[in-house]
Amino acid sequence: SDQTDYDVKYFGLDLNVTDLDDQVISGHVVMISEVVSDNLTEVDYDFNSAMTVDSILMNGQAVAYTHSGYALGLTLDRTYANGEYFTTDVYYHGHPADDQGAFSWDSHNGQPIIYTHSEPEGAREWWPCKDVPHDKADSADIIITVPDNLTATSNGRLISDIDNGDGTRTFHWHSSYPIVTYLISLAISNYQSFTDWYVSAQGDSMPIVNYVYPEHYNQAVEDLNITAGAITFFASIFGEYPFLQDKYGHSIFPWSGAMEHQCNTSYGA
Repeated sequence: SDQTDYDVKYFGLDLNVTDLDDQVISGHVVMISEVVSDNLTEVDYDFNSAMTVDSILMNGQAVAYTHSGYALGLTLDRTYANGEYFTTDVYYHGHPADDQGAFSWDSHNGQPIIYTHSEPEGAREWWPCKDVPHDKADSADIIITVPDNLTATSNGRLISDIDNGDGTRTFHWHSSYPIVTYLISLAISNYQSFTDWYVSAQGDSMPIVNYVYPEHYNQAVEDLNITAGAITFFASIFGEYPFLQDKYGHSIFPWSGAMEHQCNTSYGA
């Protein structure tokens, strides 16, 4: 499908990951894009049709769509001219396909670990988007509701962590820097966290937040305490860490290696 006629500016993900038994998620994704062609009346998003689209709204009104294979085609609510912006709200639910290992349900020590690994084109397995590495959103919000005994981590900085009083908690993360779809991540477990600090050459302080399994806590504190020094060294060689206003962090997950999710590296061994 041709996606060159619009330029993504913003992604807002609001996900409910509380049905761990059936392994079903529900979501609402807001996309704001700029039109870069003439007389735009329809657009194509990427989204696995194994997931169910419940509705797509523009300005509060339902719009028509088709959903087949990985193509989600939307008819816009009117004709948009070059330079105009349009916003879509896609509501959906389902069990994300395991085709690419993009969204996984696992366990450690009897506790759940739910995680994403969308590189290179796996975001479309669990949320509707323009899933291409060359079109970064300028910013993103990732809001994740989970059982209240678990912690949900993602990119950027933690804006809020709210106990909803009904057995669930909602974590709101905000990425204030440009970000591509395959780097947007979530990791959910009974994490124990600890925070170190990196201080830049200019004196700016940035949190280094590590989310680890409780059974690995002592080893993690020892193994990860080199991080601030490593960032200092790399900054002196390659230039400053580019996401100073957000954070750097780690979230453990069941892979043998690691994945460079922006501001929140998922790591295993």
